[in-house]
Amino acid sequence: MHAKSRFFRTSKGTSVHYLESGPSEATPVILLHGCGSFAEEVLLPFRDTSHRLIALDRPGYGYSDSLDGLEHGPLGQSFWLEDVLEGLKITGAVVVAHSIGSAIAVHLAARRPDLARRLLLLSPCCSPIYDKPMLDLRIATAPIVGTFISRHVLSRCAALLARKGLTASAFPNEVPTELAALAPERFVNSSAIVTMANEARLFNRDMATLSRLPSDLELRVIFGSGDRIIKPARHIEWLRRVHGNPTVRVLEGVGHLPHHSVPGIALEALQELVSCQAIADPALQHPRAVA
Repeated sequence: MHAKSRFFRTSKGTSVHYLESGPSEATPVILLHGCGSFAEEVLLPFRDTSHRLIALDRPGYGYSDSLDGLEHGPLGQSFWLEDVLEGLKITGAVVVAHSIGSAIAVHLAARRPDLARRLLLLSPCCSPIYDKPMLDLRIATAPIVGTFISRHVLSRCAALLARKGLTASAFPNEVPTELAALAPERFVNSSAIVTMANEARLFNRDMATLSRLPSDLELRVIFGSGDRIIKPARHIEWLRRVHGNPTVRVLEGVGHLPHHSVPGIALEALQELVSCQAIADPALQHPRAVA
C-alpha cells in the first residue's frame, strides 16, 4: 500500500512530517520509531494492513523540526504528540512504538488515555537506565568539535555507521533487505545525532516521573530474547510495576527489531488490539472496505 507524505504544523508552529496510508475512516494507528530512525523504517512491516496508518518522524528526525531544550525528553515529546493528534483530530488511537519511542507512548497514555487507549510496544525502552558516559554523543554534540564532526565526518561515514547500527539492532537476526536499502543519510545526520544526545540526556529524568499507567490501558509488549541493545528483563519489570498486567511476549532468538525480524507476530498483535478497539467503540466495528 502506497503511503502519502504529509506535513502538519502544530499549535506552536513546529513542522511535523508523517507518512499516511489506509482509509481515513479505519481505526487510526500511530507509529513511533525509535532512536536514530524515521517514519519510513517503522512503517515498513505494517504497510500492507487495511488500517489507517500514521507514521511520524519524531522531533529532530527525518523531516520533522526539532524541539527546544528540555522538550526533547519523552515527557516533552508526549506533549508534542498530544498536539499532533489533537490537530489531526485523532482520539482513541492504537499506538505502536519501538524502543525509546515507547517512552513517549506511555507518557501520553498516562496523561491522556482518551488519545491513546491501546499500546503495542516493540522492544520498549521505558525504565530509567543506569547512567552511561555516552562519550560518542557528547563529542558529536560539543560546540566546536561537534560542528566539525557533523559537517565533515558524518557525511562521509553515514553508510558505515548506519550499517553497523542496523546490524547491532537486528542481531542475532539478519538485517532485512528492504531495511538495509533505506538511505543511510536518513539514519545518520547532524540533526539525528543532536536529537539522540538530547533524548539520552533527558531520558532518566522524565521516566522517573511516571509512576502509574491506567489499569484499563490495553498494553501489549514484544521483546526479543537476543536483544543486545537493551535488557528486556529490566523494562518488563518496570512495565509490570507501573501497569500491573501487561501482556508480554518474549521471542526466542530475536533481537531489538522484532517488527522487522518477525513481522507476522507484530502484525498479529496489532490486529488483536484493533479488534479490541472495534469492540470497545461500535463506530469502528464496520469500517468501509478499502477500494
